[in-house]
Amino acid sequence: MNYSEVDKTLQPWLTRHGLHVFTRYRDEEVRSIHVVDDAGARYQIWISDTNDHGRVRVSAWDFKKKKKVFESDFDDLSQMLEDAYSQVKQWIQQSDQTRTPVL
Repeated sequence: MNYSEVDKTLQPWLTRHGLHVFTRYRDEEVRSIHVVDDAGARYQIWISDTNDHGRVRVSAWDFKKKKKVFESDFDDLSQMLEDAYSQVKQWIQQSDQTRTPVL
């Protein structure tokens, strides 16, 4: 996957939500965002290719059991990121916590 187009959408979204993206994992290029709640629980949002031209997948999970996948055309990336982040915030709220902002 070529992340140059992804980054054009991702960077403003990260800034808006005070988040940081990890771009390398085990010598592979990735786009992975961690969200931490005030109890220290971690959640992850990541972007991956669907191997279907013009489509992209945004996934969210709680590093345990909860997982949600959003898949659509690349043009919908911004909305899928918002949807994944809203899902993570909902999981955080369900555990009676709040989000710890990344500074």
